[in-house]
Amino acid sequence: MKLVWLHGWSLSNTNPALTENPDAPVIFVFDKPFFERTGLAFPRLQFIFEGALEALESRANTRICVGIAAEEILEFAKLHH
Repeated sequence: MKLVWLHGWSLSNTNPALTENPDAPVIFVFDKPFFERTGLAFPRLQFIFEGALEALESRANTRICVGIAAEEILEFAKLHH
């Protein structure tokens, strides 16, 4: 089964990975180490979160989480075989 990793550079419901894999589970991870290094302000984080919600709103099997991206993606992949 395929899995789509939606990230900050691809927040759009017209993202080719989403449109080409309409039934694939999708994950978006707020990568904690990245955000701690960059120190983004809350309004920017809110903007990113709202973009992720919009991109995922019409899909099943999605997850938005906070953590270490590689670990979260691997866990999500195991969950979806």
